Amino acid sequence: MRYASCFVAGLLTVFSAGGFPADIRADLDRLADQLEPKVIEWRHDIHRNPKLGNRFNIIPDKVEMVGTIRTFDEKMRDDIHKRVKLTVESIAAASGATATVSIEKPYDATINDQALTERMLPTLQRVAGESNVKLRPKVTSSEDFSFFAQQSPGLFIFLGGSPKGTDMSKVAYNHSSRFFVEDSAMKLGVRALLNLTVDYMEGR
Repeated sequence: MRYASCFVAGLLTVFSAGGFPADIRADLDRLADQLEPKVIEWRHDIHRNPKLGNRFNIIPDKVEMVGTIRTFDEKMRDDIHKRVKLTVESIAAASGATATVSIEKPYDATINDQALTERMLPTLQRVAGESNVKLRPKVTSSEDFSFFAQQSPGLFIFLGGSPKGTDMSKVAYNHSSRFFVEDSAMKLGVRALLNLTVDYMEGR
């Protein structure tokens, strides 16, 4: 730990950690497949290390950062993991510090089976109304459902839960504190799942 007034006597941990995101992004933009989407998000660990220390005028000995790495391609994800570890450790070493990188793989990206989606689309259109069913491009959402979809063709649907007439540009996402679901939407969700199940079992 060092006082800010004599920072030359200690390691600039915050300065070193601050270089990780930009350098990792530059490395991936240069080397990773530009045609494949990827998301890398960083944040300081505000739960375990509030404000990177406990005093405004003291440089902390340690900085903890957490983040998210999301891709649709498993090989790309493994490559990004290697690059992140190498880049972080190299930047820390250049500053006279050390860095420990720990990367977990909780869930894979949840991606629908195309053939199954095309097969069950008429069911959803019949239940909800054709104009109310939208096919969306892939998003980097991840759920434990992805493990089931690796073993058998999977279909994951989003159920709209906003009151009728709501301005969709102002609707909060499900991870927001302002998230709201209209109870009547649950009836449509139940009908959709039941009809999907019956139609699939009957070979439709």
